[in-house]
Amino acid sequence: MIDSGGITAVKMIADFASAYRMPIALHNVSGLLLNMACQQFAAAVHNCPRIECSRGSDKPPAAASNAPVIVNGKMKVSGLPGLGLDLNLDYLKAHLAPGETWWG
Repeated sequence: MIDSGGITAVKMIADFASAYRMPIALHNVSGLLLNMACQQFAAAVHNCPRIECSRGSDKPPAAASNAPVIVNGKMKVSGLPGLGLDLNLDYLKAHLAPGETWWG
């Protein structure tokens, strides 16, 4: 297992592994945004057949209308632009850290 530091490092690892016909797997237990970034990355490279996500990743309160769809352990790739997110802004505003100002 390799711990990387960002999408560029993960892409380098995926490319290196691909040269040896090895699959990679992404580990994510950090919430909706990282989950969707992992989903998009895995869909963009041919040697990432799986990602790990937390139980309940298909029911995130921060998703407005497009929570990840997971059926039989397989996640449907979002077709929305960017990370494929439609965020619930009311939920995010209500859960700001103490002293944090709204950025939207």
